[in-house]
Amino acid sequence: MAAKADRLASGLAPFLGYLARTDDVHVGVIASSLGSMGGDLCPDEGPTNGLAHLRTRGPGGAVVAAAAEHGFLAFDRTTYDLPGFTRDVQALVRGVGEEGCHFSSPLEAAYRFLVQPDPWARIAIDGTGRADLGTDVDGTVIAQRRAFLRPGSVVVVIVVTDRDDAVVDPRAVGGSGWAYASTHFPGSSVTRADGTTTAPRATSMCATNPVSPDCTSCGFAATCDQSQNACLKIRSDASCLKNGGWLLPEEDPLGLRFHRTKARYGISPQFPLRRYLDGFTKFKVPDRSTEHLVDPRTKAVKAYGDDVTCTNPLFAAQLPNALGDELCNLPRSMRSPDDVVFAVLGGAVPGLTTFDALLGKDPAVEDVTGIEPHMLPSPSPRPGLAPPSDVRGDLGPDPVHGRELDPACECATPARNPPLCTAKLGEQIRAAATPSSRVLQVARALGDAGVVGSVCARPMAFLEAVTARIQAILSRPYVPDDGGCDGFR
Repeated sequence: MAAKADRLASGLAPFLGYLARTDDVHVGVIASSLGSMGGDLCPDEGPTNGLAHLRTRGPGGAVVAAAAEHGFLAFDRTTYDLPGFTRDVQALVRGVGEEGCHFSSPLEAAYRFLVQPDPWARIAIDGTGRADLGTDVDGTVIAQRRAFLRPGSVVVVIVVTDRDDAVVDPRAVGGSGWAYASTHFPGSSVTRADGTTTAPRATSMCATNPVSPDCTSCGFAATCDQSQNACLKIRSDASCLKNGGWLLPEEDPLGLRFHRTKARYGISPQFPLRRYLDGFTKFKVPDRSTEHLVDPRTKAVKAYGDDVTCTNPLFAAQLPNALGDELCNLPRSMRSPDDVVFAVLGGAVPGLTTFDALLGKDPAVEDVTGIEPHMLPSPSPRPGLAPPSDVRGDLGPDPVHGRELDPACECATPARNPPLCTAKLGEQIRAAATPSSRVLQVARALGDAGVVGSVCARPMAFLEAVTARIQAILSRPYVPDDGGCDGFR
């Protein structure tokens, strides 16, 4: 990501020049790494868990002085000249670097900073194996959000990523969603050569119809009520009878834990995309106590729900400033969903203009009709595209990606041969990206508020599209509502 961030930073000057015309601009940068959300695939300290805190350092760790106090850059012409503002924004973008968790979480990081009423301070696993988010609140996020957001401002969220969103919902699957971000799956009887263990299989139906009610996890066979037909169906399923219901090591590589989860595991341990769609558009959102309701008798954690209880901080007129302040019942601001822009510079084929080509007809039900072949996520070579080559330095004839690669890895590994490298060992001349499907789905669902571009292309056209959307917002006349509320632009 370092080279891609540098390319974006180099193209920011015209965009920032346009924003500076308003004479009142806040720019903050957060990283997409949130650790393992209760698992252990990524350490919870250091660059693999930025906690969605605003970053204040540029390349080499140098502090960007103008961002040091509040964590963001605040521009107005009385205190800041445009060249200096541009340099500092570029430094913050470049300062993110490329160290972080392999499982990036750009959607959840943005939600945590802008929307979550009570962002957790820690995630622990209790004695029953369920994720516990506790009651402590991350005071840094609360204070930084209060300083950054102004009630009447337009909010532009720009996600820059070269892979898909891979956050886990730690309380999914009855509180055990965190296990899918762990090297050792609880109860697994299948061990890899390195001592790690695999996840449960999906039932047979998942291979052909992942949205069927009969598609579920073989893992439920151990705890389900055997007096129920649904339980007996899982226990007798042909797939669940293989290897005791556990995947083989080659079927469950840790690096692909969040690829086609419903088809491979029978469940999805990730936050539903509606969490982020609602976060950018709804005036009410759940807090931690209502995201997943807990049975007071059995302590069983229920599925992600629709019990919205708190004012969305993104649409609040007054935000808490410190721990102890009211977090939930906040007054509404005049900002509306039409004042929010969600822009994705992600893993996409340059030049694609339709979401059907980027995602297929309906990826939520795995209907990829109409998808551009290069946008189909796959851990193995895809039919119809230029095949892998055994010749080192053979970049391939395909104008989009050269050729398929099998396996993919760095140019410095002699046994690996991605189409990114010259014949000289260790010399890389191309960058890589994988389809950013979940992030692009959120952009599609947001309609006019969603802007997309390719991280593989130069950013000018993308930034021009973001500018056009901001211009459309700022040119709207103020129209007070007639319902006795705050009114919207």
